[in-house]
Amino acid sequence: MFIKQMNRELALIWMSAGNSYFDKKTIGKLLKFADKNFPKIIILSPDKPAEHTFKALGYQDNKAKRKAKLNANLLINRAKRELQKIKNKDKFSFINWENDVLGNSEYDVLSTLKCRVSSEGS
Repeated sequence: MFIKQMNRELALIWMSAGNSYFDKKTIGKLLKFADKNFPKIIILSPDKPAEHTFKALGYQDNKAKRKAKLNANLLINRAKRELQKIKNKDKFSFINWENDVLGNSEYDVLSTLKCRVSSEGS
């Protein structure tokens, strides 16, 4: 996925916690592709959205939270290890869901709007 941002391209590598697609080899390929094709790359593997997935699969709250966190950390650590093989590491950055997204006022506004739309549609 890429986003045009003020005539510059930005790659967003979103790795879903618990998704077996994101093995070491695939992550390495994604990072190499992004490095070759984009001037700035953001890597994200959020645990909070995955908590809801695990709850929907029948995990209790505490186990869903733990599983989501462990899986998200696993993917981030894989990406960090694969990033060591890339020369220009400076153009890569990692986003922390809780610190960088949940605390963001724009996200709060979008989340509130989504909740309103969902409740009006019910």
